[in-house]
Amino acid sequence: MVDFLEDLNKYYVRNRGKRIKQEFRDVLDKEMEDLSGSQKQIYEIYIEPNITQLQDTLYEAFKEADSPLDAWRAAILENPPTIMNHIAKKMVIRAIRDMDTGEF
Repeated sequence: MVDFLEDLNKYYVRNRGKRIKQEFRDVLDKEMEDLSGSQKQIYEIYIEPNITQLQDTLYEAFKEADSPLDAWRAAILENPPTIMNHIAKKMVIRAIRDMDTGEF
């Protein structure tokens, strides 16, 4: 099964030389209603304003992985409904749209 958060982290390490901070990983790996007070603050201040950037970066990681659309689509259905899974779902929709229009 695809671990979107791990794939995103590996992309950051390869291309930016740094990892996603553990506190951000903890937030991305939970559902919104399961966030603690401080995690909600991290989400609202750091993650929510940068959702588009996270989707774009995950899209780049997807392209680097030779666009495994079927595996990623299956993982979205199998993985728990975390914030990261929601970001991946939007990214896969974008990839499908780009493939249909020939922009991919």
